[in-house]
Amino acid sequence: MINAYHLINIVLAYVSFSILMVPFRLVGVFNPAIVDSYIYFLIGSLFLYKVLFYSHFRANLFLWVLMFFPFVLVPLGLINGNSLVYVVSDALKPLIFFSIVIYLKNVEFSTEEFYKKTYFFNNVLFVCSFVAICSVLFLYFLGFNVRPSVSDLSMYFTFSIILFSGHYLKSFIFGCLLILGGKIGPLLGFLCSFILYKFRHVGFVRPLVFLFLFLLPFSLVPTSFYESYLPLYGKVSYLFSVDFDMNDMLLVDDKLLGGRLAEIVSAMASYLNNYYMWFFGYGVGYEYEYYRAGVFEGLLHGVHFSPVSLLTIYGFFYTFLFFVFVLKVIFECFKHFKSDSDFVLVAISIFFITAFLNSFTSYSIFSVLLFPVSAGIILNKGAFKCVE
Repeated sequence: MINAYHLINIVLAYVSFSILMVPFRLVGVFNPAIVDSYIYFLIGSLFLYKVLFYSHFRANLFLWVLMFFPFVLVPLGLINGNSLVYVVSDALKPLIFFSIVIYLKNVEFSTEEFYKKTYFFNNVLFVCSFVAICSVLFLYFLGFNVRPSVSDLSMYFTFSIILFSGHYLKSFIFGCLLILGGKIGPLLGFLCSFILYKFRHVGFVRPLVFLFLFLLPFSLVPTSFYESYLPLYGKVSYLFSVDFDMNDMLLVDDKLLGGRLAEIVSAMASYLNNYYMWFFGYGVGYEYEYYRAGVFEGLLHGVHFSPVSLLTIYGFFYTFLFFVFVLKVIFECFKHFKSDSDFVLVAISIFFITAFLNSFTSYSIFSVLLFPVSAGIILNKGAFKCVE
């Protein structure tokens, strides 16, 4: 019979496959988006089956509302003429998300067994991350038109476990790869989470010294290398350039935020004169006309800044409930930080906060399966007392 560890390994295998396909997607050889979607919903259906057809998986009313409320918005989405594909996916993703949370929150679970039984697939994810990042950088060096931005959020799940399990050489190699991977959102999210964890024990000075020593070797690399091959450097250096002017929001949005501010303004435009729509939004599947620097660039679904995405797709009521749930999980994370009772729980708690902070730069809340996996494990009250 499939148990919790099997399902988590399936998720890790799926994530590893997705990461391995990134170089092929960037060079235009193969786009795994459709395959990814089918596998995503297939895995989600396994968790949903467990929750709906096994009576011992119970949840309070709050979680059931979060799980099923988006279906109430389906008629509204259809009435407003939203894309059927987005209507279906926006309704199903919260269902899958909270199925995973409810299942892992209630199942008998041992973090010791979790570490042992997921060790192989965590290492598979590490190897796939190594191959994907090195392949993209190699293609970039060869002159292929690829953007070296490949450090996926899910990589930080395995990175946290490797780091807190005491494999420091492997974690140093992985950390260097994540920096070279180029994505600033997950990296900053992890650094903030790590410093928050260390602050609970030793204050801010020691983690900041550790961070300084970790980054010191990178200062020896010539600036020309970063300018050519590390997109993250361009964004950071812009903050200190003479061209930086916070009053010129169009330039800041273009150079620093990558058009995120334009997304927020465009997505919220329909709401400014329709305040009654704020409560439930325009229904699942909501799309908006995207204008950047006054130029129409097409219809978009979702905003990188997740709070606005949730607000425009599900309305204020659902968005408020969702963030109450997230804050509840973060509260449990800090309890694990304080007690320092189990390195697996600490590592997973750091990943959850990393994923949450990253959601302010990328709408990845419902698309990263390891986010609800981590939430369910954190909320499991008997997570290191018994074995399934």
